[in-house]
Order: sequence, then structure tokens, then C-alpha cells
Amino acid sequence: MVLKVIFLLVCTIKITLFTQFFTIYDEFFGLTFFDLVTLGLLKKKQWIAKIYFPFYWFFSFLTLSFLYRPLIYNFLDHKFGRRISALLIPFYLFVLISISFYHQKSNYFTLQNDSDEIIANHNNYEDLKKESSFTNIDFTIQSKVITSSFVKIYLSFHETIENRIYKFNSELKPEKDNRGLHSSFRAGYNSKTKELSNLINKKDSLRRAYIATFNHIYSIKIDSTNYKSEFIIDKIDREKFGFETYIGINHLTEGKHLITISRFIKKDSVGKKVVSRIPFWYFKN
Repeated sequence: MVLKVIFLLVCTIKITLFTQFFTIYDEFFGLTFFDLVTLGLLKKKQWIAKIYFPFYWFFSFLTLSFLYRPLIYNFLDHKFGRRISALLIPFYLFVLISISFYHQKSNYFTLQNDSDEIIANHNNYEDLKKESSFTNIDFTIQSKVITSSFVKIYLSFHETIENRIYKFNSELKPEKDNRGLHSSFRAGYNSKTKELSNLINKKDSLRRAYIATFNHIYSIKIDSTNYKSEFIIDKIDREKFGFETYIGINHLTEGKHLITISRFIKKDSVGKKVVSRIPFWYFKN
């Protein structure tokens, strides 16, 4: 039992350090890269070097740059090396500029246009959007052409949504933010059943308040008719989940319709901001 607890503590410490490493890495990588391409400019000033050297040695060890840095400096010390470098810089710039070009077919429409009354962007339709490593934070429906008696509206979860919910309901914001990297490993058994039960009940009530706040913030309209926002959490797997609701559309006439989703801008504001417009065609099966 003691060994399990010790092992859990070690795993937790390692995970915490791992997470903090990436945070620090993002902040100081640019600094070390600047020092490398300027041939150690930050180390030449004595007062800057005193501050910079601890980070320099730390990142040299993590990135193994101490293995290749002497080769780069030695290469640049020679006249031939400097000439090659001078030729490579414009070549890299040329490549970067070249891949930035694209052909625009219209003066009025681009691939970046959001969906609205006259535009149907594929990112708003689940059967058409392309799989991407980036989370789609726009609302989607199942298809551009719907023959079923309902429309499914879905929004992938994103941390910005949760931050917005905290602004509207500050009681939901925990004292300790547990978002981030975690381990599923558990050691031991919690014998305090009553305390655990109370914690679960409290969290369940907070979840309900969380969803209620989301449904208060966002509103749905099809054409000119408002519909009650009844989103729930749809959990697909550990990494992907979101907000989902279904609306019956049997009463709609066949043809084109427009879903408009709006949200309150601030907690005490009356006006709403339109965040998504999705056109679709409904034909009875």
C-alpha cells in the first residue's frame, strides 16, 4: 500500500513537471532560438548573460543543442560557410513566399467565408467537413439536406466556452483549475463513503448548473421562430465531446431554411450576438 502511494506521488510529480516543461518551453524557445541565429548575441552582454545563462544551459541539455551548436558556429566561422548561409536565407524566404500563394476564383467569395443565408460552408455540416487535427469550435448540423424529422445541432467543447460560462456563473469556477494533463492511475481505496457520496452529489448539481448556464447563454432560431435551448453533453470519447441538441422539424415546409444561433455578450447584457448561421434544405422522406 505504501509503495503504491509513493509510486502515485512520483507519477503525479513527473506529470506536473512534464506539463510545466511545455509551458516554459513555449515561453523561452524563442529566446534560445534568437541567441542561436545571432551567434550568441545574448551571451556577449555581461548583464544579460547573467540572467540568460541558466535558461541557456537548461535548454541546451533538454534540446541536446550542445551537440550541434559547435558545428553550426564552426561552419559559420568559415568564409565558405557564411556564403552558403547568405544564399540559403533568400532561398528559404522564397520558399515561404511561394507556398503562401493561392488562386482566388472569385472577387466576392473565398474558402474562408462563414455560412450564412447565401453561403454553406462545409465546416458546418458533419457529413461534409474534413477531419482535422484542429478542433472545430463552430456549430454543426448533420447534413445540408435533411430528410429526417429532426435537426441535430452540435458544438465541440473548447476551453474558451468553459471560460465564458465562468463569466456568466462565477459559482461554477473551482478554486483549483483541474484542466490539463492527468493520470488515470489510482492507488488505494477511499473508505470515507459518505464524504465521497456528498462530493459526487455536489458535483452533479454543479454539472446541471453548468448546462443550464450554457443553455441560458445560447439561443436557437429556425427562420423567424425561436426554439428552447436544450443542449446536453455528448461524450464520444476521452478526447472528444461537446454540446448537442435535437429539434423536431416535421412542421417545416419543404425547401430552404436557416438556423441562427446567438449568445449573450455579457452577463448583464440584453442584446445578443449572432455566432452561427447554417442554411439547410428540408424534404420529407
